[in-house]
Amino acid sequence: MSYDKIVNPELNFSLDHDFGGMSFFSKDFLCAVANGKVDMQAMMEFELAARGYDKDGNWIGLSTRTNPVLVKYARKEARA
Repeated sequence: MSYDKIVNPELNFSLDHDFGGMSFFSKDFLCAVANGKVDMQAMMEFELAARGYDKDGNWIGLSTRTNPVLVKYARKEARA
């Protein structure tokens, strides 16, 4: 299988190392993504923030004082 038409080959991503983990997603989740019911850009932005990075890969830390994305996607009950 080739992802060359989906993922720009100039990025030099490895199917095994960089995005091979997609096989762990359930069929139902993948269908929801394929049908536009999941905002993958927001999901990846949050995943990066949960690791302490902004969307450009810069370290911003895990504190809500330095990481506004953690605040942006925080549960409402956690904000109170």
